[in-house]
Amino acid sequence: MVVLNCLFNVPALKEELNGVSINILSLKFFDPLMPRGKEVIQSNFSGSEGKHLLDLLGKTFHDFPQAPKNKPKKNSWKFIPSVTELKRAGVKFVKSSTNGSFLDIKFKDGVMEIPPIIVQDQTDTLLRNLIASERCCDGHVTYMTSYAFFMDSLINTGEDVVVLRKEGIMKNYLGDDEDVADLFNNLGCEVTLANFYYSELCDQVNTYYKTRWHVWRATLKRDYFHSPWAIVSFVGAIILLFLTLTSTLFAILSFTVHKS
Repeated sequence: MVVLNCLFNVPALKEELNGVSINILSLKFFDPLMPRGKEVIQSNFSGSEGKHLLDLLGKTFHDFPQAPKNKPKKNSWKFIPSVTELKRAGVKFVKSSTNGSFLDIKFKDGVMEIPPIIVQDQTDTLLRNLIASERCCDGHVTYMTSYAFFMDSLINTGEDVVVLRKEGIMKNYLGDDEDVADLFNNLGCEVTLANFYYSELCDQVNTYYKTRWHVWRATLKRDYFHSPWAIVSFVGAIILLFLTLTSTLFAILSFTVHKS
């Protein structure tokens, strides 16, 4: 970046670019890969610094206001069920802000908020380079690696991708949903992870998933309340059961009184 800044400090070039910094030009150039919008880049990252272009791009996701500033604690990777398994347990997947960092994933009261991501031909290369950059330059920072491991847990097959795609969380420009699943399943290959950024979030997800009431409620809603006719049938069955029990009770009481 030092070399690039020297080159862009040529008076004629600065005049042609109307004083726009090399940082802003670079981030706008890479923005189509992880869209955030020109206004967000200009207002939040005009003062960002990096050792090179890839380092600069990665740090804008680390340093976004919604992302935690603290270094991740010594937490090991934790497994969570896939998207389809979590959905059966009643977990809802919601698209969060399109202007922030794609790393800013949240979970609360059975709702997982995931920033949207575009999966295209360059996505695999971009994520692999961001992972390599943070491991080589920062050492202790594991945001990108943690994201790769987290998404690998969420996505096992193309069915998981379909759910995320229907919720607007993922745009698939690769064509086949299985290709997207393979991309995330292979991101963490031969990569070690010492500090897992999403450790606490995974604990919350697993606690919710293991609560039987959430599974029963989701099953009841999916099997018996998925349409108005299903609701009517379920209510009718309850009424019929109640009437049957009532008639049985009266028959027993009548027989007891008559016998007495």
